[in-house]
Amino acid sequence: MNPLTREEFQDALKKGLGRAVRHVRSSPSEVVREDFLDACVHCKAYDTQCEGFRTDWLFGMIELTGELDYYRGKILEAIPASRDADSYDFWQLYYLAKEYAIRGDAECRTVLYREFDLLVDDNNIGGADTLVELDGIPGLLHVLEIAGRRIQNGGDLWWEISYFLKESEEKFGKDTVHNAIEAEAAKNEFVRAYCEQKDQADSRNDFGISVVDERMANVLSQAPPSEEDEPTKRPVKEWIADILADDFDDERIHNATEDNILEVLRFRHSLFLGGSPSLSDEEIETIWATLMSEENPYRLFCLLYSGIFSRRIRLPRFDPKMLAWIDSPYPLSWKAAQTLADFSDESIRLKALELLQTIPAKRNWHDGFELICGSFRSEDEEAIFAALQTHHFPHEGCLHSAGHDIIKLAETYPEVMFREPLLWYYERTPCSLCRHNIVKELDKRQLVPKEIWEECVDDCDDRLRELTEKHLSSPELFSPLRNITP
Repeated sequence: MNPLTREEFQDALKKGLGRAVRHVRSSPSEVVREDFLDACVHCKAYDTQCEGFRTDWLFGMIELTGELDYYRGKILEAIPASRDADSYDFWQLYYLAKEYAIRGDAECRTVLYREFDLLVDDNNIGGADTLVELDGIPGLLHVLEIAGRRIQNGGDLWWEISYFLKESEEKFGKDTVHNAIEAEAAKNEFVRAYCEQKDQADSRNDFGISVVDERMANVLSQAPPSEEDEPTKRPVKEWIADILADDFDDERIHNATEDNILEVLRFRHSLFLGGSPSLSDEEIETIWATLMSEENPYRLFCLLYSGIFSRRIRLPRFDPKMLAWIDSPYPLSWKAAQTLADFSDESIRLKALELLQTIPAKRNWHDGFELICGSFRSEDEEAIFAALQTHHFPHEGCLHSAGHDIIKLAETYPEVMFREPLLWYYERTPCSLCRHNIVKELDKRQLVPKEIWEECVDDCDDRLRELTEKHLSSPELFSPLRNITP
């Protein structure tokens, strides 16, 4: 492998590519130090909910540099400055400190406890799992003590702790956990405060929610519905009437931009009827007739966005009139592409190809990738690849969305190779989960180049590393990241 330029190394760190690990392994520590430290201190993951914080991957590279003390100092120095329960940077640093603590670093362990204590509030018990991972039952009892301190000051943490406690019971055994809590409560007023709130919540059968508004309290006090009961939902005609009565002619609409119009509309009406899978044919036809007679793009969007015509329930039929929705302002154009992707029709296919081949002003041309999903033909692969190569993606979200649709096409049409589009997206996707799915689709077609297999041994995605290990003809030549030693 040729050495990476600085820009290539920064890009590889951001995307979580295995070439970043290989570069660290083959480069003097001082060459990579500045950019790698930045990746340790600032979270680069595209979507931490799907990808996590990559801390095992980053710590593997810290070990490769041979400068564990240097990076340890920088991590501990950065933690207080980034302290915020909503900060991705903070949680990446927190979990990097955990890697040191797991290996016996007492100071890092102390820092983890300190930061947990400082950040606990009614909406956050982040880091609790780390303390239990480090110290088992004693860590669990510390979590409950801090929760009890909050409870004594008027806090309500039972709902936040309930899921975490269930995981601890599964890990250590229900009796072991309950006996330890009972023994600690006898001598610790704060753990006792937690237990008292838990008992109160259990006696009310409120699923652990102690502070609820009056409407929620009324719902919780009702007997649970039987399996035969229909879920509560708003009458369809009433909901439609509210949307039709809205002229969408006010300051918020006039001042909205393409960056915020979706949020403005999403919360303007209750865009979810509840119980949508059980809508009657008559109700679906009522909404369908409204869609076919409506021309206001905002009303059309609200009707489509409701969840009624989501992936769970399709539109009852395709009407050529719906193609005009694609030429409407955003967000109707975007939602229309999602909706029409459920249908296979030549007119939809031609519209998708038109979108992919042009970039009209104020149009999300990349909606063509989604629109073509239901009407795709094998000969369209060339047009898709050409669109990928020639068009500019204004931001990572557009690139991620288009790439997700390419993966969906590959999954839907396994007989089509998609080699060039998938390899193109492998290099560019900001998301390691998508990269795993790309390699998986290429693997189904036996199209994964050897150099990609070799690189993926060191990818940040553990699922991709596991997939790669199964396919290397000589796995002893390539050590998985979790087994790397400097």
